[in-house]
Amino acid sequence: MGSLLRQGFSRSSWVALLLVIQGCTAILSRAPEPREALTLIQEARFAYERGDDALVVARANEAIARAPGDALLAEAQLLLARSYYRRGEETQSADQYRLFLTNYPNHPASREALSRAAAIARRTTQRSVSTSTMFRWRIVTIAPDSRSSIFPRGVPDARASGTTGLVFAIGSHPSWDHVRTAVDRAALEGYRALLWMSLADGETPFDPFDAGRLTVLEARYREAAEVPIDGFVVGRDLFLDEEAPGIPVQEVIRATFGADRMLASLSDRGAWQWAGLRARASASALSRVVAAARPGLIWMVAVSSTAVLRPWEAIVERGEDIAELLRRVPSLSLIVVGTDDHAAVQARLATLGVPLTALVWESRIEARSSDGPYLVVAPGLEP
Repeated sequence: MGSLLRQGFSRSSWVALLLVIQGCTAILSRAPEPREALTLIQEARFAYERGDDALVVARANEAIARAPGDALLAEAQLLLARSYYRRGEETQSADQYRLFLTNYPNHPASREALSRAAAIARRTTQRSVSTSTMFRWRIVTIAPDSRSSIFPRGVPDARASGTTGLVFAIGSHPSWDHVRTAVDRAALEGYRALLWMSLADGETPFDPFDAGRLTVLEARYREAAEVPIDGFVVGRDLFLDEEAPGIPVQEVIRATFGADRMLASLSDRGAWQWAGLRARASASALSRVVAAARPGLIWMVAVSSTAVLRPWEAIVERGEDIAELLRRVPSLSLIVVGTDDHAAVQARLATLGVPLTALVWESRIEARSSDGPYLVVAPGLEP
């Protein structure tokens, strides 16, 4: 410094020079520019394409550390998740996919992230849930235009109190994209999922004698089974009223009893014949949609307590024949509605050889709350 001062540098000039040097040092040591993170992400991308997942993880993590919060990091996080998934490190992959969904919910790859994270969650749920547990399925509705949360208020609390599954009531013409999103989001929260489709076609009730309608339903259930669900619930619209309208059923009546014969004038034998026709048609329709879907799914069908306790009455009134249903679909589970006399129902079904594991109760206690109704499954039923 003394030599510089002797060469004409004043103290004020020296101070200015020091400030310049410090400024240059600060520039050199400041956080990297985003383009440096971009270089790391490009290296991670090329490594992923080569299958070098170790390098992907290293470069993507370095990019995230160097430029936290930068918009470029969406790809880094996605590459991390994909590499962990390819390496079989599902816990780390799921964590990254969840972070990606939180940070970039509207990203074009969010559908992939949700699907992958949900698939991992399903495998975890299947490993952790015991089949000896009392299962409770909560019934919820997917709004036709739902694009955000599909859960009504209270679902997390319901899960904490023992709900392990959600039954999605989806009507007769659902948006499968919305259904798949709802099912995947349910999986992320640890829920199993069943679908409940209406068999009616708009305002037209289901007619098991309508061959065209059955063909449409087979295709619809086949399409629905492509969604990663655990099974289906079929409502009591499967069964046909004694005085059912509709051209197909009227054609059956005319062919069976004559064009001018009124159902009200049938003899007892004729009434039983008509009841049997309807019961067999409903059971046959159920077996057709079960066969159309992929194997290994849960199938629950709602039946009235009358069909259990006074079967002759239910067969005549709505063609509800439990024995015929179970003959066609032996693995069927019955949702018994309209009674709290569980002991009487169990005793009656025992005479038909129906095991306890095939019973599902409709719970009306929770139905009075804003959480919606539940189905309570007997112990031992595989969810």
